[in-house]
Amino acid sequence: MTDRHFELKIGKGAQTFSIPEEQLLYELIGKNNAPPEDLTAAYRYALDHPIDSPPLSEIVNPGETVAIAVSDITRVWQHNELTLPILIDYLNEAGIADKDITIIIAVGAHRQNTADEMAELCTKAICKRVRVINHNAWDTDNMVYYGKTSKGTEVSFNRIVAEADRVVLTGGVIYHYMVGYGGGRKSIMPGVSSLKTIQQSHMWAMGKTLGDGSNPLAANMETAG
Repeated sequence: MTDRHFELKIGKGAQTFSIPEEQLLYELIGKNNAPPEDLTAAYRYALDHPIDSPPLSEIVNPGETVAIAVSDITRVWQHNELTLPILIDYLNEAGIADKDITIIIAVGAHRQNTADEMAELCTKAICKRVRVINHNAWDTDNMVYYGKTSKGTEVSFNRIVAEADRVVLTGGVIYHYMVGYGGGRKSIMPGVSSLKTIQQSHMWAMGKTLGDGSNPLAANMETAG
């Protein structure tokens, strides 16, 4: 009996395990995509050539306030520490001052990230340049209510995000077991939503139509966002 040995990265470490070959049905190996040779050039090109949208520099206006939603420490693999400095420099060039930029850690209903974790996510230099704060889903006084979705979800978002002139969502797009794909709308709901909004929205993960090709949870999130 021969064993196959595997290693899965978990957090900052790894977990190794073995499976007897006769019990292994198949092995899925993801495509290995090499990182861009010039990350700054590639990232700025993406900001200047978004899909079905004008360049970010044409959307923001000098003097406006900008809220940047960043995933929390549970998604550190997205490496915002590499891209945030590029994004903020880009916004500066478009006329947005550091004092008008707020990075909000879109924790959803997760715990608050520590100061050290925020520095790891955003870099110490960025934390000194712009305001970096945690979203707090329990802080109802700092929520703005928008009404209800067609599914009856009461929609309330963080006041910093709601009152910003522009909102920039960051993060990676990856398979998600409830909403299909992460990124995008998840930075808003649940990222910067109230606890009630999150609870009412996540109830749709138990919808009876799951598996028929539709996703009521994802549809509800898109409506709210």
